[in-house]
Amino acid sequence: MAATRTRPVGEKTDEAPTWSDPRNETDKHGRRTGARWVECLDCGVEVLVRGRDHATHREGCSAREVGR
Repeated sequence: MAATRTRPVGEKTDEAPTWSDPRNETDKHGRRTGARWVECLDCGVEVLVRGRDHATHREGCSAREVGR
């Protein structure tokens, strides 16, 4: 399955990091925790949906280069 690209609402495409679709977080038993997470499709960093604005992107990530 191909990852879908999403961007924060209101951001310009050349400034905003590209994120995967939100996924449900599960515990070690496979039960949903109620939290949702996303992954930066450029560098692979994973954060909770509400933490996208504060993500620390990896070295070489295009999102890091624009100060995101």
